[in-house]
Amino acid sequence: MAVELTSTAFMMVCMALVQLMTPGLAFFYGGLVKDTSVLTMMMQSFVSMGVASIVWFLVGFSLCFGETMYFVGDPRTYLGLRGLNTNEALPDQTIPGLLFAGYQGMFAVITPALMTGAFADRFRFKPYLIFIAVWLVLVYAPWCHWVWGGGWLAQWGVWDFAGGIVVHVTAGFSALASLIVVGKREVSEEEAEDHDRPHNVPFVALGTALLWFGWFGFNAGSALATSGTAVGAAVNSEIAASVALFLWLIIDWIHRGRPGLVGLCVGSIAGLATVTPAAGFIQPWGAFILGCAAATLCYACCELRKKLGFDDALDVWGVHGMGGFIGTVLLGVLADPEECADVELAPPSCVNPGTATASMEQLGKQTCAALLAAVYSVLVTLVILKARVVTSKSITYAWGSFAASCANFSYPLPFACVSPRVHSPDQRDQMQVFLPLHGMVMPTTLSLGLMSSCKSLYLYQTLLNKTCTCSRSPLW
Repeated sequence: MAVELTSTAFMMVCMALVQLMTPGLAFFYGGLVKDTSVLTMMMQSFVSMGVASIVWFLVGFSLCFGETMYFVGDPRTYLGLRGLNTNEALPDQTIPGLLFAGYQGMFAVITPALMTGAFADRFRFKPYLIFIAVWLVLVYAPWCHWVWGGGWLAQWGVWDFAGGIVVHVTAGFSALASLIVVGKREVSEEEAEDHDRPHNVPFVALGTALLWFGWFGFNAGSALATSGTAVGAAVNSEIAASVALFLWLIIDWIHRGRPGLVGLCVGSIAGLATVTPAAGFIQPWGAFILGCAAATLCYACCELRKKLGFDDALDVWGVHGMGGFIGTVLLGVLADPEECADVELAPPSCVNPGTATASMEQLGKQTCAALLAAVYSVLVTLVILKARVVTSKSITYAWGSFAASCANFSYPLPFACVSPRVHSPDQRDQMQVFLPLHGMVMPTTLSLGLMSSCKSLYLYQTLLNKTCTCSRSPLW
């Protein structure tokens, strides 16, 4: 098909906006964790940009949008993005095929990064790289193909405008499954009260701003053209996020006795995640309802998670998983009426004529698809993680006459260790020591720690034969 220059320019901006969301997520998650975890959390988000983009270039786009081969796209269809160029559009599109591949690649980048908030402090770096690469192929790609790539769910009549199923349900429920494998964080009695307290609230606010800004490209861009559908998706995204933000603030105020900036930010993200699958199919009043549903139901899910004892550090399941799930299901009743089903006869008020319309049948299809995505994501993620041990319960490092063995220590490097006899909490002197890991020399910052006991350490003369404490310090 012919390429439209206005739509091409619009989609190039949208691609950049969605790309900005991953650094935004890094700030959002980085601010929510404790100070010793911030760099690892941010690095896990940024490295997804590298791993996911490579997978997407090689086979990811073909697996998602290639010709159907069994249950997924044929990897040979667009292997290495062959067969795509800057002057021709794919069928039923008005933007260059290469631009479409680039835009969809941004979704593949941020989806695995969403999961990192659930298992904060419990994943080693190298297994994490392997995990996200395998997860993209076995979980993300099949669902992307089934829903967006012309697969069996699309043929059945399931709709997902911008990733409620493909992005949020798969990532949220996979994150929940990961908790079964990695377990809870090891927290000392001294840290129990503060281990869930955000260390940098301005980072959280900055990350929210970047995510919200980028979400306009995420939702409006999913129209794939400069059209009324894109306008509707953008406005609906703003309404749902704003309503959820305010209601979450009120609920938090009632529940905890005071309003908080962090709750306000989390509420807006819940609203955006919930409206994502329906943004281009509903009227503004529908977005208002989704905002209300996001604030109340996602908040309830986050509280339920705590009652059930799942250590989802940043509530990925409650906000993203359940947000996407709720939005996907409610699309069946909030979409435009039946009169919008015919493109030729649809009235001007229809947001996206010829696509999703509200009906009990559509509600059933949406519910079945969301449930199947949740179950599939949990089961396949469990298989991936069980196939390879991603945490270590006993890790030992040796350097000259230095040796330390810390039980329940899940990060390979670095760790914080300092003698309380030498350094007071007020001093928190920063020293550097180098420890070998797989033949490499890596830096470790020494600071006050409160975790598993390590004895007879040989760290400079000042720590000779001193008893100190060790804590996971995810700085690498």
